[in-house]
Amino acid sequence: MSKPTLHLFTFFACNSFFGGGAIVRDVLKEMKGRFDLKWHYLDEFDETNDTEQWVRQHVACEPIHILRKRRFLYTLLDHYYYFRGMPALARSFAKHLPPGDVVWIILDNKMIPFAHELCRINIKNKIHVSVHDDSRNYYKRYKRISSTTNDYFKRIFSRVDSSDFIGKHMLEEYQKEFGARGIVFRRGVEAEKIQVKVPRQKDTYSLLFAGSSHSNACWVRLVRKLSAFSAEFEILVLGNPAFTQGFEAELSQAGNIRLKKGGTVPDNEIAQHAAHCDLAVFFFDDLAEDRLRFSVSTKLALYGRLGLPMIGYISSLSELKELERRKLAFSLERSEAEFRNWINDFSGEEYKSYFRENFDGKKMMEDLKACVAFT
Repeated sequence: MSKPTLHLFTFFACNSFFGGGAIVRDVLKEMKGRFDLKWHYLDEFDETNDTEQWVRQHVACEPIHILRKRRFLYTLLDHYYYFRGMPALARSFAKHLPPGDVVWIILDNKMIPFAHELCRINIKNKIHVSVHDDSRNYYKRYKRISSTTNDYFKRIFSRVDSSDFIGKHMLEEYQKEFGARGIVFRRGVEAEKIQVKVPRQKDTYSLLFAGSSHSNACWVRLVRKLSAFSAEFEILVLGNPAFTQGFEAELSQAGNIRLKKGGTVPDNEIAQHAAHCDLAVFFFDDLAEDRLRFSVSTKLALYGRLGLPMIGYISSLSELKELERRKLAFSLERSEAEFRNWINDFSGEEYKSYFRENFDGKKMMEDLKACVAFT
């Protein structure tokens, strides 16, 4: 007997290593026994690295061609795809959707009008949506689209069969604003397997940053702060952060900081690259885009698996402030003396406890697989 197909729709490409790409790959591996798998993605953000081997072997990846933006067409293309292009694509897809197949949409970017149109025409198939970023703000430059998005969210959450949210604060916000119901799901860890790298007092610290960064201003603040410390810092960057010339100039003035770019590295190889690292760099600060304010970065689970304490900036709106309160992350708003005290007070057991309470991968995956759309 053939299995139904799970159709995943994302704005990011199937070869996206970090962020949403890492989350959905984990889920697809769990869903393989129940469904045949198809990943439909917009080629607007196609990346240059190879798609993970497991995805190539087990998932049918189907790009959706999107015209790349050009400066003089930026506004026109955004409005076209929001009000015409993506709804038309949704209607076309719905015509050929077999009964029993399931639709899973990462609700961000151009997938918002796509999801809305599927809900508006009321397809009979089950729909599950995942919310990773607060995408109400993605189109905030456009008054008409921005106001329409709120109406779209109300219709979407009144129709979908189930949904998940990357953070507790985001779920609470969407419950209040749109009547959403759902669970918290994000990349998790096995706390019992974590080997915590308890920090020690040193003259030179090795730092890891893995993934993408949303704000060069974060990096500038980081370098300015660390350059005032008496210790030296070596920063290994895995991923493709878009450093500006301004940041490069700032870095060249910091005599105690060396930055090494390691390029994009597959998830299962990061541990060996980071084996020598003492701390991890983390920031979701108030300088980043509004859409990130309720998000929980996949970096957290990665750093947790590696057992790395964190330094950086955390938004005052983020549930991750708890890391700071429990002395598991150090805010670079503080002094070097406080940094030294933080190192002395750091608790490996508290670190494991935090990730056990907030990033229990096994429990979250069981909750997701029990969602209405996937059963």
